[in-house]
Amino acid sequence: MTLHYKIAIHILYYYMKIFRRMEIRGLENIPDQGAVIFASNHISMLDPFVMGAAARNKSIAIMGKKELFFFPLGQILGAFGVFPIDRKGNATSAIRTAIKVLNDGLSMGIFPEGTRNQSNAPLLPAKRGIELIAKKTGRPVIPVAITGSRGFFSKLRIQFGKPINIKETDDLVGQTMGSIESMLMELSPALRRP
Repeated sequence: MTLHYKIAIHILYYYMKIFRRMEIRGLENIPDQGAVIFASNHISMLDPFVMGAAARNKSIAIMGKKELFFFPLGQILGAFGVFPIDRKGNATSAIRTAIKVLNDGLSMGIFPEGTRNQSNAPLLPAKRGIELIAKKTGRPVIPVAITGSRGFFSKLRIQFGKPINIKETDDLVGQTMGSIESMLMELSPALRRP
């Protein structure tokens, strides 16, 4: 990634640590070498920035809906490694771009729910694109749980789960989403079901 990316991510990291009291768990689960696929729940427009700041020692390219790039926000998103995808069009182009990003040695951030979850459910049903990307690249998936990104002054909590290897599971999407949901319950007791 560019120098702009590294500077922006480090500024964001310290801002979130100081003003949002960001708590990060599971950094030991992120391999030092090689690209990975970060798969996270999605509750806020801040989530891509939170993911990038929390894993600041990895350069992460993140998929973002193309509609965001029509606003002046597009320049800022680009500086943070976000690239546009057309969610309404053919998914082949987005998957091809993700595979290229990973094969070029960058890590990839993806939100398997496909959109922000504004419901009371911990997670929305996941799309299957993550499985295809993992199969085509052989890269491990790191489940990520984020809480607190919805509220402006809420404490941010981020947890990185253990890597999931496509060769070691018959249900990558189910295992990934199950791991994210377990971590969400751990991070936010209010989400626990009675």
